[in-house]
Amino acid sequence: MFHDSVIATHQWGFGSLKFTDDDHARELLELLYNVPPLYHMNLAEWESRKEAIKAHYAFFSPVHREAALLPMSDFRWLNESRLAQRATFGDKIELVANFGDEPFRYEQSTIPGQTIVAKWVESGKTVVYSPEYRFFRHFH
Repeated sequence: MFHDSVIATHQWGFGSLKFTDDDHARELLELLYNVPPLYHMNLAEWESRKEAIKAHYAFFSPVHREAALLPMSDFRWLNESRLAQRATFGDKIELVANFGDEPFRYEQSTIPGQTIVAKWVESGKTVVYSPEYRFFRHFH
């Protein structure tokens, strides 16, 4: 227990990069649930994956800095297929992930397939991340 919370992370033998068949979904789940990735690699593996890891870090870190000690205050499936999901941490950050391949319309936004959006409720700041393309963008 840490600050009245159960901390969830990967088991050492099953790190974030161990299985490649479902790596986009696993990465989106880590981000949606605010779970830090677990990497174990050598220098050659780092060289081949460092740009992807840096992009993941650039999205995850600002979210985690604010949400790490907040409760997950709400979770919802946003469509019948359950491929669009939303998690809210406290009353500060909302994360919406689209695990599907097709764009998903949520409120006034369209979320591309295999993409997650973080929104800071108070400021309206929005960050978009796609593990498929390893990009992130800031919006306001």
